[in-house]
Amino acid sequence: MFSRKRITFKQTYELFLISCGDAGEEIGKGIINSITERGAVVNSLLITSGKINKKEKSVFDHRLSIDDRDGFSKKIDDTLDTLKNKRVLLKEYIEKVIPKKPKQLLIVTTGPGGTGLGSTLKVLQILYEDFKQIPPVFTLLPEVFENSRVQYNTAKFLYDVIYRKENYGNSVIILDNKPSMDELDKPFSKISNNRIELIPDAIGDLLFSSFQKSIAADFDANEDDLMEVIHTPGISVFVVEELQTDGGDTSTRLLSIIIDSVIKTTSLTNDQVFDARNAYISISNIDYNEDKLSRQTEFEANKIYKEFRNRKPFIKFVRTKDDEGKTVQPMLHAIIAGLPVSTRIIQIMQLGRDTRKEILFREHMLKNEIISLDIDKVTQLDNTLKNNFSTE
Repeated sequence: MFSRKRITFKQTYELFLISCGDAGEEIGKGIINSITERGAVVNSLLITSGKINKKEKSVFDHRLSIDDRDGFSKKIDDTLDTLKNKRVLLKEYIEKVIPKKPKQLLIVTTGPGGTGLGSTLKVLQILYEDFKQIPPVFTLLPEVFENSRVQYNTAKFLYDVIYRKENYGNSVIILDNKPSMDELDKPFSKISNNRIELIPDAIGDLLFSSFQKSIAADFDANEDDLMEVIHTPGISVFVVEELQTDGGDTSTRLLSIIIDSVIKTTSLTNDQVFDARNAYISISNIDYNEDKLSRQTEFEANKIYKEFRNRKPFIKFVRTKDDEGKTVQPMLHAIIAGLPVSTRIIQIMQLGRDTRKEILFREHMLKNEIISLDIDKVTQLDNTLKNNFSTE
């Protein structure tokens, strides 16, 4: 989607990462590569299916296969059934990665597949019950034309993690997979890969920007601010965009970039973005020699504050130089958190519910019969009820 040189940060940061499923593995790999090359320490676990080749080089510290079959579990229910008696094993592997009381950030990554979402549900349960941890979950929404089982998987996962009364209280940070108009003629797999590639850079810069020395106190955000935003219950979305064109045009408004980026990479509207309870924004745009904000950046930051009004975002400015000391193109990364339930999620739940019925009919060879209704009997019953409960 875009390219730029890596930013190097001096602070040492430790991250605990658990990735589940194929898409979760890809997101996890990207995050690990993004932040370890800048000096971070990552303790990681991958939970997947298929045989694990011991000779295979992996970026994950530990790997657990819950089943020997590749592509195991197209349904989340199959994964949950397989893991029913493997709680002790899962906890044993989780303990290899995180201490009893981790002091640094812990995150979980997954995709919309049955293996990833099913494993994630069990991991979140163990983290909640045994470690008293409620980590944010980074995932993708499936597109509306993906198969019904994927839609059902997502509907069940979101319900169990966010919406049911006895949930674990996790925030789910989502990059919506809905293509924009200019992407409709591209293969969906390519669109999904672009989304997955976008996440690690955004997470990496946001994590490290939280530990930078304050450039401008009025616009600075720290670790506590980031933790508050990404742990805000609800749905969140990433934004990432260039602040300059190749020709060096700096007239672009940050506010417009946020809106355009959200609309382009998600199905959220302007109102939904600014209804967010929190936003965390990292802007790479510093006057390098004087360690201060450019006037334009400061002006634009104030405009963002005014737009969010009472939901004032945390803004963190990052010094951007590559390993050779050269300046890199200014970028904007943002997490907008705590969004209300969007139409897309309701749509996914409806698809998951309705299409799941068809799957059950086929799997159990049931007949989807239409039962005729005796209207006369219903009318007679209705009249009887009215007579019995009449207030006259």
